[in-house]
Amino acid sequence: MADFTWLPSFSYEPEDSFTTLVTKFENETVQRRPKVSTAALIWNLVFKNQTTVTKDEIKAFFRSKGGMATSFTWDEPDSLTEYTVYFGQDKVKWSNKSPGIWDFAFSFIQEI
Repeated sequence: MADFTWLPSFSYEPEDSFTTLVTKFENETVQRRPKVSTAALIWNLVFKNQTTVTKDEIKAFFRSKGGMATSFTWDEPDSLTEYTVYFGQDKVKWSNKSPGIWDFAFSFIQEI
């Protein structure tokens, strides 16, 4: 079972991301080559209209992982495939829409 079990609102955006090394030479030519052979998957997750309880649980999980520092497992909601991922940033903005109702978003990056 995955470590992160909360479901985002169903407006999430998967991306493919390659890391390319670009070297510019003195004669103005440019060489590009991949740093890795496969693209990292990135998911931008949006959580809308969440309760304070859910927000606090996810916040505690985020803090326990030290933001980007520690990877964990997550089941991608569409395919239910389990991935090892980490948070895509070291901060999350928690937006209080009304008493007890929260919106927030963050990304997961596949660990390669």
